[in-house]
This record gives sequence, structure tokens and C-alpha cells, in this order.
Amino acid sequence: MKKMRWSLALLFSAGFVFASCLKDESRDITYYDDTAITSFTLGTLTQRVDSTTKKGDKDSVYYKKIDGKSYVFYVDQVNKRVYNPDSLPYGIDAKKIVGTFSTKNSGVVTLKSLVSDSTFFYNNGQDSVDFTSERTLVVYSNSQKYSQKYVMDVRVHKQKPNDFKWNEVATVPAFAALHGLRAVNAGSTMMVWGYNGSTTVVYTSPIANGKTWTAVSPTFAPDANAWKNAVAFNGVAYVMSGNKVWQTTNGTSWTDFGVSAAGMSQLLGASNAGLHLLGANGKLYLAKAGAALPEEEVLASATAYLPQQDFNVAVWKHSASDNTEQVLLLGNRSLATSATDAAPVVWGKVYEYGLTNSTQKWTYYNSLQAENALPRMANLQVVRHGAVLLAVGGAGMGASSNVQALKNIYVSQDGGLSWKLNRIYSLPQNAENNVTTFALGTDTNNYLWLVCAGSGKVWRVRKNSVGWTNK
Repeated sequence: MKKMRWSLALLFSAGFVFASCLKDESRDITYYDDTAITSFTLGTLTQRVDSTTKKGDKDSVYYKKIDGKSYVFYVDQVNKRVYNPDSLPYGIDAKKIVGTFSTKNSGVVTLKSLVSDSTFFYNNGQDSVDFTSERTLVVYSNSQKYSQKYVMDVRVHKQKPNDFKWNEVATVPAFAALHGLRAVNAGSTMMVWGYNGSTTVVYTSPIANGKTWTAVSPTFAPDANAWKNAVAFNGVAYVMSGNKVWQTTNGTSWTDFGVSAAGMSQLLGASNAGLHLLGANGKLYLAKAGAALPEEEVLASATAYLPQQDFNVAVWKHSASDNTEQVLLLGNRSLATSATDAAPVVWGKVYEYGLTNSTQKWTYYNSLQAENALPRMANLQVVRHGAVLLAVGGAGMGASSNVQALKNIYVSQDGGLSWKLNRIYSLPQNAENNVTTFALGTDTNNYLWLVCAGSGKVWRVRKNSVGWTNK
């Protein structure tokens, strides 16, 4: 990189020589007073990748080249900033960034030194620059009468994307003696609904805290089964108690959802379509907002394959369109009726909300015969985390009786069709010790919460990449 005084002198003297030659040919050269940075494009990047050996028993490091053109840089002309809203991957060497600026009217880009007020001519596509901190750019017009300053911020992820490390946030004596647990989110509040052997009890904590839990009394009187009918969706918690469903966005103020739950045996979950319920007759129902009664859903398979316990509902936008939503229902059939099942039963339905929506049926995924089936586990808990589904469970049931409680996290990357172990995802160390029951829930910040009776411990975790946002 050459110092500014020499590079600009050479640049503009070359312009004058060129202008003189053109003058001899009776041509005019126009020098513009205004200029601006209009774009910046990255060249090839080097990324350090932390990995393991083929056997997976030792750490390993390798380097790879990445084409930086796919990472878009914005030029904010109002605030005079150049930045990438999507951070570069973890491991990129920000001390050696090569890129190309485009400018209005062939302006000349210079870079301010990190240690002085000197500026240096930036050689497009060749100069390697240290962008570990914000840098000041000055672009000069080709008439030398005008200049503009910009601040450039090259953002690189500081966290490893696949880190998934549990943090033990609390030990709550009140949780230790509970016989049943549900962990649900209401806005900025995490709620634990439990059964103490006779009644439903409720505890809350701010999702930013998790250390202090307070016993609360809802504005309605929960019945003894209300704890098992607590679900959440998009920061709203719902609880079925008696013949009503109550909802809250903060864990304190409750309102009546407005639908009659008479004849319903279980609140399964919620989605943008409404509330999903299981009727006492063994059929599925949907309660839409504003409707007085739930409506029966259409099934493509026999009701004999519907779950009878350990219910879970997972929801995400369908890949086909933003106006479609995939809803998944997972759970176990009872040992009394299906003693030999080796896997839970999995059902799915797509809800369409566009102008040309069509009515879909609930479909059984033939999960009992799947090649990579999820083991049948007591107290099955399934949540959506980023692009995957995660499942944990208690002791194995039926043909999966050899499965240990809270031993593994099972991962599905295909919407519940198949399940595998992945070394990225693991449970807290010794989580299986002294656990009588447990609950797994999520909050609006995409954290997972594991609450265990027996030990009374509360853990929280989020895979780093799931928490990243573009700014």
C-alpha cells in the first residue's frame, strides 16, 4: 500500500498527461466535483474451521477458501456507513480482507491509518486490509475539489455457529417434589406448570433471568389437570381448565379464548390456525379464534394411530410458501392398547392461509415402520430449534425399553420423518440423575429450557447460530 501523497500525485499527474494527449486529439475531459462510494464487493476469504479427526476423538483444524461475493455490503449514504448486515462466518481472518469499491464519477478511495491521521490509496482487488475494527474511508472526486468520509464495518461472527452449551441457571426446591411438569412461554415470562399430587401449581420467571421463580395464582382457578393442558405459541401461553381455554401474553393477565372446551380431553398445542385439541371421542379438533365451538378435523388415516399420551405439537412455516404452515403432532399410544410399539406416532398437516388455500387432511407418517424412528420414550418432549426438531424423553417404553431416561437428544432435519443423534446436541451432564419427571420448553428468544423434578434444576441453552439476526 502506497502513502496517499505519492499515490494521489501519480494518479492525478497521470490524468493530466492523459488529458494532454487527448487535447492533442481535440478531445475534452470533464472532471467531476462530486463522488460517493456506491458499492463494495469482497474477494476470496480464508476461514479457519475447528473440527475433529475422522474418528471424532481429537480436535482438528483446517483452512478453506470462501468466495466473498455472496456477502452483500450496504452503503448507507445518509449516515455514511459501509457494512454487511449478514456477518461473515466464524473463523474468517478479518485482518486480511481484500475487496473492490465502486464509486460515483470514478472517485478515488483512500483508507485512514489505524495509528495516525495519514491516508493511503486503496488498490482495488489487491490490497489486504485489517478490518478487525471500524475503519475510516475517504473518497476523493477526480477534480480534487470534493471528498466524503465513510466508516466501514466488516462484521464477522465472534461465536462458533454450532456451539450448544447448557447453562445451569437455578435449583428450585419447589420443583423437586412435583409429579408433572410443563414449561411454556408467555412473552417475556417463562412459566412452569406442575402437579404437586393434588392440585396444579404455577411458577414464573423472566426469560432474561431464570434464577428466581415465584409462585403465582392465575386470575382463574386451574383444575387438577390444567398443568398438562398448558401450551404456548409465538409468545402466548394457553391453558385448558374445565370447559374453557385461557390465554396470556405476560403470565399475569388472563383472558378467555372464547371457545367451549366441553367434550375435549386434551389441549395439544397452538398454531396460526388456532388451538389443536383431542376430543374425548378420540378425534382431532381445531378451535379458531372467535368461534364458539371447535370444529372436527379430517383425518387421512385411522384414529387408532393417533397418540393417547405424551402429546407434542411443533409448528413452522412450510418451505413452499410464507402463506403455508406445517403442523406436526407427536406422541405415544398407551401401553395398554399398543404394548409392542417401538416408536411414537407422528402426524402432520399443512395449513394454507393464502387466497387460493385448499383444505388438507391430517396424515399419519407411518412412523412405527420408519427406518430411523424416534425411540418410544415416556414423557416425550419435542421442540423446534432453528431448522431442526429436537426430542428428549424418559425411560424407553415397549420395544424401546432399553433406552435410558434423559440420555440423548434426538434430531430430525426432515420434519419428523427420521431421527438421528448429532454430536452437536447433547443434554446437560448428569441431567439423568435424580430425575423423576421433566419438561422441555422454548421462549421467544429461541432458548430451550429444561426443568427437572427430583433435582429441581433448571437449565437453559441456545445454539449460537439460532440466536443470530441480521441488522
